[in-house]
Amino acid sequence: MQTPAMQLSELTKNLGSHRAVYDLTLTVPRGSMFGVVSPNGAGKTTTLSMATGLLRPDAGRVEILGHDAWRDPARAKSLIGVLPDGLRTFDRLSGRELLRHTGLLHGVDVIDVARRSDQLLDALGLDEAADKIVADYSAGMTKKIGLACALIHAPRVWARGSSSRRCPKCTRRSTPEPCDALTGASRHARDCMGTHR
Repeated sequence: MQTPAMQLSELTKNLGSHRAVYDLTLTVPRGSMFGVVSPNGAGKTTTLSMATGLLRPDAGRVEILGHDAWRDPARAKSLIGVLPDGLRTFDRLSGRELLRHTGLLHGVDVIDVARRSDQLLDALGLDEAADKIVADYSAGMTKKIGLACALIHAPRVWARGSSSRRCPKCTRRSTPEPCDALTGASRHARDCMGTHR
């Protein structure tokens, strides 16, 4: 049996006196797109935050491709790209600088960061704005650079929050499969977990 892209086991999280998530077990198979649909306040964002290592659960376990998100966080986070709700960026950097900064934080080699940045900027139609500061980007461009940051390290799994439901599309037709630039190459799994209201 193949290790799942993401395995959530008996996750529980209390936010003050409110029980946001209780005893949730969920398996996201490799090669799948998986969404969580429920009413506002049902715990989707809290679940996604725990699943991606942004919020520690009170109980339970999260594994990304078999790596425990809390016992081996560096390895688990190297395998996942996250486009969270309410994304905040270093918006005084240019798009290219932001990608370089994010890639280096993920431990990507400088040459690979430059190559991946060019691919992502082209695929998302940001190549002409690459040297413009992100604070001057439109809302759509800001979403695109956020997606590029989530994918700069060629993650094998990626996750996004509900406010990013209108995820940017590949806009360039310069290659037969422009979205390969987004995922890093066909060898990388296109596993995705998302939330939606």
